[in-house]
Amino acid sequence: EPQAWRAAEYERNMSFPENLIYKSEGGILTRSKAEADIATKLEQYGLMFRYDEVIWVGERKVSPDFSILHTAERRVKYWEHFGRMDSPEYAVKAMDKLCNYAHNGINMGDNLIVTWECRTRPLSFGQINACIEQYLL
Repeated sequence: EPQAWRAAEYERNMSFPENLIYKSEGGILTRSKAEADIATKLEQYGLMFRYDEVIWVGERKVSPDFSILHTAERRVKYWEHFGRMDSPEYAVKAMDKLCNYAHNGINMGDNLIVTWECRTRPLSFGQINACIEQYLL
């Protein structure tokens, strides 16, 4: 049930708490401005979501940036935002995470939303809105 999902306790990724410095309009602390922007838009659309929830994907514990309950489909979709794609090391880790998701049935365009940015091409509200409208409404 959606309300039970919203109210349920969940394990959060507590790595690097000192980096939780950006705040959504609803008061959720995130590790990047883009994540705060995504959280704000999810809040504005009235969607139920969790930030940085710890889940098992195969044999790995991972923390997608957002776990979002798609109430019409009655399933959870995940949203990963990769914010430093101009860093080769970061990009390799991002690809590894995406491969692990795909290997375990979490697929882009189905139950996984992926956005990315680099210094010269930041994430825009237009991109966030488009993802929400296409995959979550």
